[in-house]
Amino acid sequence: MIWEIDDKKPKIEGLDEDGRPDPQYAADLGLVPAPLGRRAVSSLIEFAIYGLLVAPFYIFVFPYLLRIFTGTLDWYGFFQHPNFIILLLVALFSTVLALAFIIVQIALHGSKGVTIGKAFVGIRSINVKTLEKPKIGRTLLRALVMYLSFMVPVIGPVLMFVSVFFDGEKRGRSWLDYVGNLWFIDIKKGLNPYDSKRMRIARKTLSVDATVEQEEQLPFLATAADARVQQSAPSAYVAPARTSSGVLGAASPSASAPSASAPPASAPQQPQQQAPVQQPPQQPQQPAQPIASAPPAPASAPYRPGSLSGVAPQQQPAPQQAAPQQSAPRNDGWSDATQIATPRPAVQPQAPVGGETIAPDALPDDVAETRLSSGRRPQQQPIVAVIQLDTGDRFDLSGSALIGRNPRPEPGETVAHALPIEDPTQSISKTHLFIEVTPAGISVVDRHSTNGSALDRQGTLTELVSGVPVPVQPGDVVRFGDRSLTFALSDQAGAS
Repeated sequence: MIWEIDDKKPKIEGLDEDGRPDPQYAADLGLVPAPLGRRAVSSLIEFAIYGLLVAPFYIFVFPYLLRIFTGTLDWYGFFQHPNFIILLLVALFSTVLALAFIIVQIALHGSKGVTIGKAFVGIRSINVKTLEKPKIGRTLLRALVMYLSFMVPVIGPVLMFVSVFFDGEKRGRSWLDYVGNLWFIDIKKGLNPYDSKRMRIARKTLSVDATVEQEEQLPFLATAADARVQQSAPSAYVAPARTSSGVLGAASPSASAPSASAPPASAPQQPQQQAPVQQPPQQPQQPAQPIASAPPAPASAPYRPGSLSGVAPQQQPAPQQAAPQQSAPRNDGWSDATQIATPRPAVQPQAPVGGETIAPDALPDDVAETRLSSGRRPQQQPIVAVIQLDTGDRFDLSGSALIGRNPRPEPGETVAHALPIEDPTQSISKTHLFIEVTPAGISVVDRHSTNGSALDRQGTLTELVSGVPVPVQPGDVVRFGDRSLTFALSDQAGAS
């Protein structure tokens, strides 16, 4: 018995073989790096807010502290100052507000990838590997390193901000971003990674495309296309053929290439019901007698009621029964036990000639009781659409249909189909989609679902507005929740 230990580590998409994030995967999702100009504006906004919060401390309290450190004022004189209580309140107020601002910034950055400055300029930060929200621990470490860089006046902050130009991945990441394992994204020109629905659709689209490309690269195993496979195979692939008994099987090999191991047959074998295993030597066959067919009726014959063709039947001599023939054994894979009858040509109805009018009383009883309606058209076949789920299940739809975990029509609504879809993750709603098939075309409507729906037409995603019908074409893919379905026209629809 082989025991497998599942480490239960979540699979991270978008990593290369060495476990490093792949920039191409992020670009295919639609993520755009944040421009350096807006990042600088974001930092200036946040530093300006921080400066406003600490300004009262530096304006009113810091001069007294500077006099104490220079020796012009002692601590006793500072405590006995008439404005000591006001200075203390100003210092506490400024310090508490600045500290609260820093805590809120770190919490928002770690949980939602946004700060006040980033929200103003339209950028977000994500974990560079998982493309999800950065953790608070990483953002706290980044803030601590940034604070330590300001301990070295001018040089420290300049090095941190200039380091974005030395990013080997060409993503515009600074040393602070490498410490926090972060990447800044432009949500104005690209995909917002915190839009869970769009991000899930983008990831699923990439995974489906990768699966399709992998399936297209797989060899077709039904035929030996490779020369090495042909040499190693014991026999070439033989196309299936239908035997006389109606069973689909492999066609018998040609008589021109008999098996070397088969012993020569001394006498021809009698035909049997089953396909012969050993082929007897080919013998000349007797020419088959032609089947007598009735001569066509002359075109100048007048119209006469009582016959299918409208022509009076002619007296035909009784056909003579031919003697049974002994046919030679066949070697083309068909059994002689069942003879194939040659179908007789259908008799085409003749139109009345000469404009002769026949009174109803002159018609026979069987004809007079029945009137053939002229201009009758065949009943039009209903338009049928085929949907194929991502599981491979196919459904033929005609009319309207509801799709969901437990689809139910609205009061007073009548639908032709209700297709419940299994969804253990409950990413689709109970009544998620409404599909209508009409002679004008096929349309799909999102029924105010929780996770929404999107139309994928040749790689272009269009979000469906709830309650608004959207026409679809064969080959379109509708993604709803974590599931998807593909539209196609059935053979019946194409024939109609």
